Amino acid sequence: MPVADTGLLDGHTYTTNPGDFDYAAAHAPSATLLQNLRYVDDGSVVSSSAVASGIDATLHVVDRFAGRKTALDVNRQLGYTQTGWLDAPSFDPPTATRFEMGLLTGFEVRQQLGVPVYDGVSEFGLAGLLDPEVGSTSARAFVMAPERRIVRGATGFLFVPRFTFSTVPALDRVLVPAGTDNVARQQVLAAWSAGQGRPPAEDIYQSIGRGESAYEATLQDLARTRSGPLAQTIADTLFYQLGATQFAGAAWPIGDILAAAAFMLLGASVVFAVTHFNIPRRTRMRVQPQPA
Repeated sequence: MPVADTGLLDGHTYTTNPGDFDYAAAHAPSATLLQNLRYVDDGSVVSSSAVASGIDATLHVVDRFAGRKTALDVNRQLGYTQTGWLDAPSFDPPTATRFEMGLLTGFEVRQQLGVPVYDGVSEFGLAGLLDPEVGSTSARAFVMAPERRIVRGATGFLFVPRFTFSTVPALDRVLVPAGTDNVARQQVLAAWSAGQGRPPAEDIYQSIGRGESAYEATLQDLARTRSGPLAQTIADTLFYQLGATQFAGAAWPIGDILAAAAFMLLGASVVFAVTHFNIPRRTRMRVQPQPA
């Protein structure tokens, strides 16, 4: 938590990610750390505990300055359904561990994910795609556009894609993020589809703003294409709380995990054999010179 090193928290009450509790307490000793809260409002300082709880903190700030009606309208536009945190930010942090994440993702081949952007692309929609896919899985994202130019997001944020459709590396999947300009989205879909040998562009974010957020759409896609436990573990890591029925029936990928474990054991056995057993070497025959 680098902000703890700046002195900005001194004398304030705050919260942060549970993984940073010890660091923050050591580097901001004059501040008061509160646990088990999505966010803490201490006047000029509003802090949150993790990625998704930052949404709650932001909506709280909107509520504080613009009123509950405006906050709920913003919430509706985002498709974020968890409005209860506006009145009661207390919660029990999920217990997802790095071991669980490593177990679920360690056997997977790194996926190349294309993300085409366009004028009107939703900044929140991009976050809802990239945070679950890239921040917590084995995917690597390539943000791209038909041509290299400045792309203006829905709220005015400016993007400069690193790749064009002709320079992007080979991709496994292409996901089109949500946005406010449907015409621009359809144009970028058509431009991508016009190329030969490209994976189809998938538009899985058509329900955003209608009772579903980009985070939920991405997590449900991960449950369908990868595994339910992986999607649930990522949701826990992001502090994005979903209903227990969201991933019902999705089983652990036991076969893949056992295969990965078998390869690990085989590798460990080879290393053990090489380092603990003396293997006799073939001796070279020497020809003794004959006396003259």
